[in-house]
Amino acid sequence: MFKYVPVMMRQYLLFGGVSGGLSAFLFFFLIEPDFTKALLTGIMACPAGFLGILVLDSSRKQSTRHWLNHRYRLIHDVTRLEHQRHQDEQELGSLRIELGQLQIHIREKWQQKDELTRQLAALAEHRHLLQRDYQTKDDEFQQVDHQVQQRQPDQQPIGTGLRGQDNSDEYTSLEHYQSEIDKLRHQKDGLLLEISSLKLERHQLQQELQHLETTVAQLHRVPQPPIEVPSPANPPEPQANPTAPPVLPPEWTNFMVQLPEHEFMVLKAIVELENPTPSIRRIAESQMTMPELLIDEINERSLSTVGDMILTPGAVGGGLAVSPEHLFWAKQVVITYEYLMH
Repeated sequence: MFKYVPVMMRQYLLFGGVSGGLSAFLFFFLIEPDFTKALLTGIMACPAGFLGILVLDSSRKQSTRHWLNHRYRLIHDVTRLEHQRHQDEQELGSLRIELGQLQIHIREKWQQKDELTRQLAALAEHRHLLQRDYQTKDDEFQQVDHQVQQRQPDQQPIGTGLRGQDNSDEYTSLEHYQSEIDKLRHQKDGLLLEISSLKLERHQLQQELQHLETTVAQLHRVPQPPIEVPSPANPPEPQANPTAPPVLPPEWTNFMVQLPEHEFMVLKAIVELENPTPSIRRIAESQMTMPELLIDEINERSLSTVGDMILTPGAVGGGLAVSPEHLFWAKQVVITYEYLMH
């Protein structure tokens, strides 16, 4: 059976047996110089040498097997962690791309909202002018009608009396005014329908913006670890993310998405500047309105969303500021708004 033992093992056994027998032979030969007894003792010591080599080899194999198993587990753990890291990087990249797309979408919706607001303001002004023109024409019509009735001796109705008289000029003028009034009424009805449609579209746009802002706020809660994993020779240093915006409560998020850009600039000036009055006046002049009206609009929005007016009442030059109980979230609104716009 010795021939089935591996070559390396046979060498170990041969070396162990020979060395064991030779050592025993020399030891006994030095003690008692009898060559025959020393030779027999050396031959008897050979199996003990073989056995010692077998024990040492078994121990070495067991140690090697334990080391290989430990190495295999380490390689398996490293491979699993590397695969998990790769999946996390892909998911993080997808979330960042989605966040960027949502920010672009929100910016476009805000621009559309501002454009709709300007259109509503222009239509409201046009409607006011039409109503005033309509009232003027109606007054003129009443005056002409009254004059015509006074000139008719029999006080006949306007439609029949004028046809039987020589007051053709007055009748022509009256018909002209009546035509203009009907035209103005038609324009007024059309504007009312258009304004109602724009208001409905604006309401739908605000709801969509709120949904998008809620989605962005949820994405901001996802932790963003660094994508690049440094080598062991260069361990990573913990870094904070100071540019990440805060997560606003739903009512403050609703307030933020309803702010047009010029009202946001007013709120930013009040929050950040000690004397915001000059900045507010410049913003009001660019919007062709008054500073007090801008303040009232911001307070109306906060009252309908937050439930309270966040700006202290009073004239712009009389110490305008954000109420202390709302100052913190007003600052967070400014930070979040600027983060989403950049």
